[in-house]
Amino acid sequence: MQPAVSAHRRLRDWIGLGTIVILFASGFTLIDITVTTITPLTMTAGRMILGTCVLYVWIRARGQHLPPLRDATGRLSQLWLYFFSLGLVGNVLPNTLIPWGQREIDSGLASILVGLMPLMTLGLSALFVKSEQINRHHLAGFGLGFLGIIVLTGPTALGSAGWQSLRHEMAVLGGAFCFAINAILIKRMPPVSPMAASTGFSICAALIAVPVALVFDAPWTLRPSALSLAGWVLLGLSTAVFAPIVYVKLIRSAGPTFAALSNYLVPPLTISLGFVLLQQQLDWNA
Repeated sequence: MQPAVSAHRRLRDWIGLGTIVILFASGFTLIDITVTTITPLTMTAGRMILGTCVLYVWIRARGQHLPPLRDATGRLSQLWLYFFSLGLVGNVLPNTLIPWGQREIDSGLASILVGLMPLMTLGLSALFVKSEQINRHHLAGFGLGFLGIIVLTGPTALGSAGWQSLRHEMAVLGGAFCFAINAILIKRMPPVSPMAASTGFSICAALIAVPVALVFDAPWTLRPSALSLAGWVLLGLSTAVFAPIVYVKLIRSAGPTFAALSNYLVPPLTISLGFVLLQQQLDWNA
């Protein structure tokens, strides 16, 4: 019976990986649509509010509850400390840095830069996740992935438009590093249901992002287009509701290194979506 269970679990993990690839790739395309008339901070705050509301109603409808805020000693519980860290590092920072970067670079190049996240995760896993056994097969596979990133990016793509473009590319890379840290934190987080975890760190992310957006963005002065608003709603549902649940399940089941492989598969799909939906240039190098 054990081999059948193992095979079933492996199939489930691959299905989860494919789902994450679709959600993340469509997210880059939706950011390109949304960021035209909605600023990155407001976009992040809005999607976190939407994600929090939908997830909270969802878990209550399923009869689930959030973990208690304080432990038996009256201190802030360890789970909520993780939720706060995940809300900041896994949501607010990357979801602000990457859209800001995409104001100067297109979704294809952004997804390629985020594709470096598996290499970052591999290094962090070796240091902080004891259950992750890094062997020569991992190193070879991730090395080939790195070469693929170089081929897709091209030697002149990074910084080819000058300092202004380079700053935005570095912001996207910063977002990728945040995602790598996020994967490690999810793996080390105490046991909790994926839906409760997703709701918890969405709440924390909203509590961080909303005041910052109100102070620095003055969102009431924005005049978003109908297309940007539609993109924002779809972005919130895909990346702030469904993606966190699937991602937490995948990392807890298969580990952060396996989950990070999604970032090698996202760029080709993102580039294709950009070409089909946004008429972005389809070239050998992004």
